[in-house]
Amino acid sequence: MVILGTKYRFNALEIQTLSAKGYRPIIIPSHEIVKFIKHIDNTQHQIVVLNTAQPLPNEIVHTLVSLEAKGVEFLTIEHFLEKYLQKLYIPKDNSNI
Repeated sequence: MVILGTKYRFNALEIQTLSAKGYRPIIIPSHEIVKFIKHIDNTQHQIVVLNTAQPLPNEIVHTLVSLEAKGVEFLTIEHFLEKYLQKLYIPKDNSNI
């Protein structure tokens, strides 16, 4: 499981909950996403979570779509929190509600 960006900051209990469910989340800071995406392997990461406030460049979106076609689950942070942690995410700036 890889989490791209730090828009939502996970607390220790959330990381512990994910670990207890068998996931080992790797959080990639926003400034390192482009470098990371160039080397991502769909056999290592079955879940990719988009956790960025800024739009991604087309090159990254294309790579993520191709990974999704190969079986990688691709989720926004809002959907991820709801599905895997049973939480509802409401951004501080009330955007994307």
